[in-house]
Amino acid sequence: HRSGHHRDYLFYRTPLTGDYEVVGELSTGGTSQMMVAGLFCGPKGDLKSVWSGSFRDDLLEQPLDPPLQRHNLWTRFRAVVRDRKLQISLNGRVVIERELESNPDPWIAARSVSHSTGSLRHLQIAGNPQVPEQIHLSSSKTLGNWVPHNYFLETAGTPESFWKWVEGDDGQGQIVGRRFPVESGTWFESLLRYHRPLIEDGSIEYEFLYRPETHDAHPAFDRRVYLLRPEGVGIHWLTDGRYDRTAVPPDNIHFEPEHQRGGAPLPLKPHDWNHMRVSVSGNRVTLELNHQKIYEDELEPTNRRTFGLFHYTDQTELTVRNVIMRGDWPKSIPDFREQELADPALIEMETQLAKLPPGFQHDFVRGGLPEEFFKLGGYQPGNSIISKPDGVHIQLVSAKSSGWTSVMVVPQFSLSGDFDVQASFDLKDLDNTFQDGLAFLEARLTDRENHYFRSMRGRQPDIGQNLRSQVMWGPLNEQRRISDEQQSSWETSGKLRMTRVGKQLFALFAPEDSQMFRILRKETITDADVEMGGILLELAIRDRTSAHVVWKDVSLKAERLKYLPPSDKPLRVLSAMNADGSNLRTLTKPAFNLNHLGSPAFSADGSKIVLDMSTGSTTSSHIVLMNRDGTELKDLGMGCMPSLSKDGKSIVFSAPGEGVVMTDFDGKNRKTIDRSGWGVQFSPDGKQIAYGRSSNITLMDVASEEKKPLMTGDVATRYSSIYWNLGWSHDSQAIAFKGRVRTTGQEELAVVALDKPDAVEILYSGSGINPDFTFSPDNQVVLFAKNTPGQPGPQLYLAYRKTPGEIEFLKGQPSDRMIYDCEWSPDGLEIVFSSVQIPGPVDWPIAERSTPAEQNSN
Repeated sequence: HRSGHHRDYLFYRTPLTGDYEVVGELSTGGTSQMMVAGLFCGPKGDLKSVWSGSFRDDLLEQPLDPPLQRHNLWTRFRAVVRDRKLQISLNGRVVIERELESNPDPWIAARSVSHSTGSLRHLQIAGNPQVPEQIHLSSSKTLGNWVPHNYFLETAGTPESFWKWVEGDDGQGQIVGRRFPVESGTWFESLLRYHRPLIEDGSIEYEFLYRPETHDAHPAFDRRVYLLRPEGVGIHWLTDGRYDRTAVPPDNIHFEPEHQRGGAPLPLKPHDWNHMRVSVSGNRVTLELNHQKIYEDELEPTNRRTFGLFHYTDQTELTVRNVIMRGDWPKSIPDFREQELADPALIEMETQLAKLPPGFQHDFVRGGLPEEFFKLGGYQPGNSIISKPDGVHIQLVSAKSSGWTSVMVVPQFSLSGDFDVQASFDLKDLDNTFQDGLAFLEARLTDRENHYFRSMRGRQPDIGQNLRSQVMWGPLNEQRRISDEQQSSWETSGKLRMTRVGKQLFALFAPEDSQMFRILRKETITDADVEMGGILLELAIRDRTSAHVVWKDVSLKAERLKYLPPSDKPLRVLSAMNADGSNLRTLTKPAFNLNHLGSPAFSADGSKIVLDMSTGSTTSSHIVLMNRDGTELKDLGMGCMPSLSKDGKSIVFSAPGEGVVMTDFDGKNRKTIDRSGWGVQFSPDGKQIAYGRSSNITLMDVASEEKKPLMTGDVATRYSSIYWNLGWSHDSQAIAFKGRVRTTGQEELAVVALDKPDAVEILYSGSGINPDFTFSPDNQVVLFAKNTPGQPGPQLYLAYRKTPGEIEFLKGQPSDRMIYDCEWSPDGLEIVFSSVQIPGPVDWPIAERSTPAEQNSN
C-alpha cells in the first residue's frame, strides 16, 4: 500500500459465509490491518497494543500485557470464523473474541492507514467457506459496514446520529435516515454508503417507504444520486456541504430526458412500501421502480461504484428494508494451496511433496504407543512418558542446574529422498511452568557433517513464547555448531513439520487443527538419508524448570521409507503347510542374490510353483520356477506376479514400463498385452487371462486376444483402484480381488462372477487387506491375508461366499510370522504362502505394493 490521505481498503473479491479461517502476515510497523467478519485488527507499531474497529469506526486501541515480541518484520494474523464466533490472533496470541450477528459482514479486506506504507503477504483462506448468491445489507444492528458521506457530521450507529438501525413491525431490520426539521431550508445532504463497491455486474434491491413530503429514499453510486421525483428521475451531484470548494449548490438537480424510461409520472406508491432495483452491467445503470424500468444511463469512468442511500435530512426521513446485493463475483474460491497470495515457496514445496506415497501415519489418541513402531529414549523415559486417552504425554521436571535434559519418542523408520514429517502436539501448563523448554521434531541425517534439523515450539526467559528452527552440525563427540532462528508465537497446540525437497529442508508450523502451514526456516543442506530411528518427537528442559507436552499423532512420508520391525530375523521366505495347518515347512528363501519373494502360483497339475523374487521393488523382480517341494529353482528372467497357462507352455506376468506381458515358457514370442494393465492371471481352464486396469478388471480371450472390461453397470465405477494378484476360482467362473471404493476410500475383498458382471459379492470390508487371493477347491471360500489387531503384520483368514462379511482366522497357521501372499494347491491338500519372521529394516509398507497407476495418483 502506498500512502493515501485516509483509510484505504483492498477487498477480497468474493464474499464468504460459513466457517472459515484467514491467515496472512502484516508488516510489524503498525500501519496495516486485516478485516474479517466486519472487524479489522492489526498490531500497533510498538507492539504494546493492537488496533481494531469496524469499517465505519475509528481505530480502537487495546493494550497488550505482555507486549508482542519483535522477532522479525512480520506479524502473523489469523482469524477464525466458526459457529457464529470470531477469534483473531496475532502471532498465535488471541487478542479478540466475540459473538457475531446472524449475518456478519461477508467481506475480507486488507486495511492501511493514512500517510503510511503497509504490507500484506502470504494471505490464505481455508476451512469450509460458502459463497453466497446474495448479501443482506440491512441486517446489521450496528450498521458497521455502512458509512455516512459526511462522517464527522453524521456519525452512524449512535443515539445522536443521522443514521440508525431499527427493528420493524415485521421483525426485519430497517435502515433509517432521521429527519432534522431544525435544519429546514438548508438542503442538508445525507448519504449512507455501503463499504464494498459493486465493481462487477450485479444489482441491489430494497424496499423504501414513500410518503410525499415526509419520507423518501434515493439510490446513489459514489456522488451520483438518482433523485426519484414524481415527474421523473433527476441527477444530483453530491457535494461536501459546508466543506465543498466548488460553486455547486446542494440542491443541484438536472433531468436527462433521453435516459428516462416508461414515461411520467413515476410509478410511486404513496404511503406504502415501494420496491427498487438498481442494476449495473458494465458501466450501464438501470433503475426499476416497482418492477417497471424508469431510467438508464452510463456511469462516468471515475465513479467508484459504491452504492448509497440518499435523502435531504432537513426535509424527509429515509426508511429502507430488505436491502439485498447480488453480484457476478466468483462463486467459489481456489484451494488454499492455489490462492494468489499464498507463499510461493510453500506452494512449490507442497506441489513436490504431493507426489510422495502415503507413508506411515499413527494416531496416539486412538492407537496408543505401540512398541511395534516406537522406542523411547533420553533421560529415564519410563518415568517421563505415558500413553493416555488424549495422546502420549511427556512431562519433565528438573530441580537442579544440570544443563539440558531431554526425553523422546522415536519412530522406528528411516527416510530417503524427499520427505514430509508432521506431528501434532498440545502444550500443557504453559503459563505456569513452561519457563525454559522446547517441544520439537528432529531429523538426524547421515551426511558427513551429521546434520540435525529441528522444528520447535518453546518458551525461554530471554526470548519468550516462540517458534524456533535449528540446524546443528559437526562431529558428534565434539562441540557442535548451531544455527538458531525464532519467530514469536503463543499457540499452545498445532502441527510441527519438517520437509525436504531435493537438498532443501523446511521447518514449518500450523496452529491447532489448521492445514495452512507457514515456513519457519528454509535451508539448503543435504539429500542424505535420515538414519534409522532418526526422527524424534522430543521434549527438552534446562535447569530448575518443568515442561509438559502431549503428542497427538505423527505422519512420515518419503520417497523411500524403511521400517525396523521389533526383532532382527530373516526376510520373507516361501513356506508350505497342509490345509489343516500341520507339516509347516520352508520351501525356499530368496535366491539369485535377491532378498524378497512373493506371488506364488501353482501350475495346473500342481507339480510346479512359479513366483517372483526381487530386492523389494518391482523394477528388480525376477520370475522363478521351482518344483512343488522347493527344489530346482530356475530364473526365467525379469518380471513379477507370474501365472502359468494350463498347458504350461505360456506365462503371463507384469513388468514395470511394459504393463502386462505374455511369453512362451522358454522366453520366446514375448509380447505386451496391455501397457496400462497390472497383476495378470491365467484362468485355470487356460482360456482367459484377467488383470487390473484402472478401476476395472480386464478379461482377454487367449485364442482371439479380444479384450473387454469385466464389470459393468454401477459396479464398473464403484472402485477407484483395482489391486494386483487377482484370484481365479478353480472352475474359472469367478474372480476375487481387492478394490478401493471410490466414494469412501474403503478397502474391499470382493468376488465378481463372470456370468453376473453387473454385481459383486463383498466378502469383507476393512483396512490392511493384502491383495492376493485364492479359492478353496469347492470355490466357496476365499483365503487371504490381512492385518490383525495387536499383531505386527498380516495373517491368514477365510472369507465365505455364503455368509458375506464374516471371516474366520485360519487355524494352524504359524503365530510367529507375518503372512502375505497365499495359494491353495489345485488338489486342495496344501497352502503355500510367503512369510516373515520379523526381519531387519524393510520397505514400508510391508503388506502391499503399489501399482504404477496408484503410484502416479499418489
